[in-house]
Amino acid sequence: MPLRRMKFVSLIFTMMLCWSRIHAIDVEILFRVDLSDEIDFNGFDPQSDSVTVKGNFNNWAGCVGQEMSDLDQDGIYEIEIQFQNQSVGQTYEFKYNICNRDKWEDRISNRSISLTGAEVDTDGDGFVEAEFLGIFNHTGNEPVERADIEVTFKLDMSVQEELERFDPEIQSPVVRGSFNEWNCSSFMEDPDGDGVYEIQLTFFDHPIGNQEFKFNLGCSESHWETIQNRTFHIWGDEADLDNDGFLDIEVDLLFYDDVQPTSLLCDVEVLFQVDMRAQIENVEFNPEFDQVVVRGAFNNWSCSDPFEDSNGDGIYQLEIPMRDLQPGVQEYKYNINCSNERWEARPNRSFDVSCFELDEDQDQYGDILIPTVGFDDETRERGPAFIRGDADGNGKIEIADVVINLSYQFLGTIQPECFDAFDADDSGTLEISDPILVISYQFLGNSPIPPPNSCDDPGDLDLDELDCEGSDFCEGFMD
Repeated sequence: MPLRRMKFVSLIFTMMLCWSRIHAIDVEILFRVDLSDEIDFNGFDPQSDSVTVKGNFNNWAGCVGQEMSDLDQDGIYEIEIQFQNQSVGQTYEFKYNICNRDKWEDRISNRSISLTGAEVDTDGDGFVEAEFLGIFNHTGNEPVERADIEVTFKLDMSVQEELERFDPEIQSPVVRGSFNEWNCSSFMEDPDGDGVYEIQLTFFDHPIGNQEFKFNLGCSESHWETIQNRTFHIWGDEADLDNDGFLDIEVDLLFYDDVQPTSLLCDVEVLFQVDMRAQIENVEFNPEFDQVVVRGAFNNWSCSDPFEDSNGDGIYQLEIPMRDLQPGVQEYKYNINCSNERWEARPNRSFDVSCFELDEDQDQYGDILIPTVGFDDETRERGPAFIRGDADGNGKIEIADVVINLSYQFLGTIQPECFDAFDADDSGTLEISDPILVISYQFLGNSPIPPPNSCDDPGDLDLDELDCEGSDFCEGFMD
């Protein structure tokens, strides 16, 4: 060959080699395969089986050390393989293989993926990226068309019973669905009395696929569940656990109308009561200017309306209606003037909501009464027991009490043992208005006398100068 021609061929070869090196690609390919069907039809066990990708790039081998993984357990397995110095147009042929079963995809020809040169290195690791996702194709995936099955249903009726929507003495649930042409099954039974009803239904030669159903009370057209139709699936490859010739399906435990204890929402009205007398006596709370509120989880720790002390006894109250509360513990604290500097210093208080509270006033709200507590758990000592207006201390309000009251005020012939009992209107002073109030109460039936009205009531709740001396004024007539 002439020297000139040899130089020309050498030049062309060198240029081609340089071009191939300049245009060589480092690529990483993400192979992904969906094994959901194989798992559903028992063709792949995630606990014991492994899957890999085999192709012309690994001599159609490669199980050990090249197993694909499903980190998020969604049934899609994947592996990323890196290739260096690859050419644009390079084609990779491959198939997926379940290794320990030596189970190949057999319903398709070899899969393939080709490099286009347009791949991008998105993570900056020097490798451009390509990706392939496929569904594992195997002839064993097709389910049978019909099967003999037995289906077990379990239904929890305990919440419905608590809500008084279900009476086990006179009602029983049934299951109705596409499998029995929406007719009624036999009554479900609760053999151990735990509120969970069960039934097992047997079907011969039943079509596979989705089955719709609902629970119903007493086979009554007016007592269906109010939710959308429920479903379960017949695959046709379920196990025959008891070897009776029927494939076994157990539907998950369900709650009637899907009302579970944790999904209940409660409407309640809560009466809060807080004793502010110690704060008043210690000049830490001025009824003329200060307000007490309650703040808790039920109002996002914002401030309630101000409490009221309707009878001036130092016990402040507020009833709060609450809608759509979840059952459980509700935390709260009392607070003065909605100030973040005037919280109770104690740990959070709490009350329980069950959704089964009695609605005593028939207003559609369950009633919760919070016992009276002292603000910051401080309370004023109880005074001696007495009945207001009962001047002679015999446990009754009579005309004799009027005479004794007048005798002290205008004749001075009697020295009261309990000035508070003489102070019928609880004004803090003894005046003619006190016996007049007792007369009005006795003979006209109006103008009620302020508490205490029995010896079971606490003593004087007001911070006036009048008091009872010595022991309880009630002791003389109490058993």
